[in-house]
Amino acid sequence: MDRSACRKQERGVGMVLAVRGGVGIRRATACLTMAFLLWQIVWAVVTPGFRTPDEPAHYNSVLRMATTGQWPAPGEAALTQTVVDAVRESGLTTVEQDLFSQANRSEVAGGDVQANGGDVLPYPDALVVEHGQRSVGMYSDAEATGEKDQMTQHPPLYYWLAGKALRLAGGMEWTWDRQLLFLRIFSIFLTAPLVPCLVYTACRLGAGRRCALAIAATIFLVPQLAFNTAAVTNDDLAIGAGAVAIAASAAVAYSGSWYTVFASGAALGVGLWSKGTFIPMGLVVGCAFLVNPRIGTRGRRLLRALAAGGVGVLLGGFWWGRNLVLYGVLQPAGLERTQSGEGSDVLYFIQASLRGLADTSWGRFGWLEFPLPQPLLLALQVGVLVCVTWAVTHAWVPEGGTEQARDDRLRRAVLILFYPATGALLIVQAWTAYTQTGTLPGLQGRYLFPAVVGMLAVAGMAWAPRLERTGERNWPYMIPGILSSSVAGYSLLLWLRACYPAEEGWLGIDWLRWSVVSGLGLWWLRLAVVLGAVMLLVAVLTPFLFRDGRARGDGGRAKALSPAPAIREKDGDAVQQTARVERPVREGYRSEERG
Repeated sequence: MDRSACRKQERGVGMVLAVRGGVGIRRATACLTMAFLLWQIVWAVVTPGFRTPDEPAHYNSVLRMATTGQWPAPGEAALTQTVVDAVRESGLTTVEQDLFSQANRSEVAGGDVQANGGDVLPYPDALVVEHGQRSVGMYSDAEATGEKDQMTQHPPLYYWLAGKALRLAGGMEWTWDRQLLFLRIFSIFLTAPLVPCLVYTACRLGAGRRCALAIAATIFLVPQLAFNTAAVTNDDLAIGAGAVAIAASAAVAYSGSWYTVFASGAALGVGLWSKGTFIPMGLVVGCAFLVNPRIGTRGRRLLRALAAGGVGVLLGGFWWGRNLVLYGVLQPAGLERTQSGEGSDVLYFIQASLRGLADTSWGRFGWLEFPLPQPLLLALQVGVLVCVTWAVTHAWVPEGGTEQARDDRLRRAVLILFYPATGALLIVQAWTAYTQTGTLPGLQGRYLFPAVVGMLAVAGMAWAPRLERTGERNWPYMIPGILSSSVAGYSLLLWLRACYPAEEGWLGIDWLRWSVVSGLGLWWLRLAVVLGAVMLLVAVLTPFLFRDGRARGDGGRAKALSPAPAIREKDGDAVQQTARVERPVREGYRSEERG
């Protein structure tokens, strides 16, 4: 065989390997995505009806949009009587009480009594109406109650989408438990971008494809994320849009093309239609352009940052501009806080606010009355904090270039900027409320989840280089999945035992009680448990079984390419040469083609 024929054959083999590698990463990402979606659905089946923060109000607003299409002014919407009846039938509140205050809610086994303000009815003893006798969820303005629906302080997009989905599915005649489960599953699918965006962001930060899958498996490491996304809540729209915005910001930080301008701006615009706590994401998108020297001069970076922000405001800024015109504030309050006194203890406020944000970011279920064991929470919080700090301060650079190391550290810092920015905003708002009413409202970690992709990707870069130095061995890539799945499975088991405790029985669960509460047969519940276990196994095995067709044993790491130098034009402006920047996937393909 002549030399030209050999070269053609080598190129053909390289192309085949490239295609197989591409399909491999797509299939592996799809497997992890489906595994996490099904894991969230298991949480939706496990969690009793209305046993998530503000779910009755979210559900009420969905029914109102599906029935009337109306969106009242903040503070003027009320819960309809059928929703109040449904909440009573679920066992969340006592039969004699109409209010959803902390003192009137039932409490799961092992819950924090102080969180509910005193002795309350244990949820395992609460009366729960069986499925066949439950009322149909419907909305009527004529049956409005004295309970406020504060959700009209938010943009209506999520509620309009959920209402349309419920109506198209023919669910307006279903009982409330079937409607609630459908809406929970609908909300879960709004978070589908989480895993793909986490894989993409990890690759952009320099992780190999197999290592990016291992980092993506850590999505199971955040039990609170699975719990909150398995509820009827507009947080899911913010989380899905936030995942795309973080991935787009990662692309912006390494390329900054006009395509990324429109992609990041579009994600920002959609997220702005979810809730006010998404607004700091604009800071992340803007700073991602500013820390990218490949774009060129500071003026060019600022121009593209402003262009992306303009796209976001154009798509999603209408609602907030409307609020400024009508009410003089970005987000008027939809619910008046009960004044119990004026707070002045600064040390107590700092301790309570920081601990509240930290615990509700990782594991405090129900209406925040059931925390995970404190040692587990502390291990998760400290472990991730150490990883993020190390990754931001010790960027890995192949050639040891200090300038590139500084740029990479800045890029990683930008991807986690949403956490301190939003956290500071929440604490300032809580301090204002504390000094006026003596309460600490709004300090919940779920408001930080739009940037969870950035947090996990950056934290993963602390251990990714060491993992990729393991050579051709595949089993180390299961370690992140094993740790994450263990935490996820243990957290779900604790929540099951808190909601349906039993002294005897498989896994310490009262399966009959769970069947009554969920309105599902025992076989469906056993299937859900088995399905959850299988999905955790998928999270462990996917990075291990991934095959990318590489002959080299570097774990799929792509060699980082230094930024292209800037050249001077006659007018003195710096112009960036075409950067030799490829995503790790594409760089891997080129290495395969070279044989």
